[in-house]
Amino acid sequence: MKIISIQHKHLNEIVEIYMNVLNMASITYFGKSYILKMCHHLLDNNWGYAALDEKSNKIIGFIFSSKSTQPFFSFLSIRSILHLCFIIFTNYLSFIIFFNSFFKIFLPNLNLNKKNIIEIAHFAVDKNYQNIGIGSKLIKYFEERSILENYKSIYTTTHNKRLAKFYSIKMNAKIIKIKKLGKHYTSHQLMWDLNK
Repeated sequence: MKIISIQHKHLNEIVEIYMNVLNMASITYFGKSYILKMCHHLLDNNWGYAALDEKSNKIIGFIFSSKSTQPFFSFLSIRSILHLCFIIFTNYLSFIIFFNSFFKIFLPNLNLNKKNIIEIAHFAVDKNYQNIGIGSKLIKYFEERSILENYKSIYTTTHNKRLAKFYSIKMNAKIIKIKKLGKHYTSHQLMWDLNK
């Protein structure tokens, strides 16, 4: 396995991992085409790394930065809105999760003051490759790049309790806020300082 800079040719594989691993994220309810547009924007305006399995030449994980507010509405299409409507109208729990996470986490985070702060906007490792250190390597590369660009802190949000615990223990992250968004969904907002 090696860590590489993400290129546009990797984005379809990244979208597949995103949809499979981050399927609780409210923006996945807009569908693959929305996520693909968002990833193109992230790559054009930020930076990211991917974990590449050298044997299969397959992307098995990724991490994207976000230096500024993402133009959320510019990624919408009729197809993505119809996808959202289908999801939320066919599953009441999905509607509650979407409503809570979108309006209580996603939209408020668009106004995050990011002076000297870089955000881990999106981060996932393919389920078949988790718990073998790939995520840790991606975060390490992310931190090194952040230091080179003179960022002082890293901010992120996750619904993964194990990942929030990892950030707290290994990165000495401070929990900014925990939001319970229903029976099965809790969001952790964390930040940690970069040691130079």
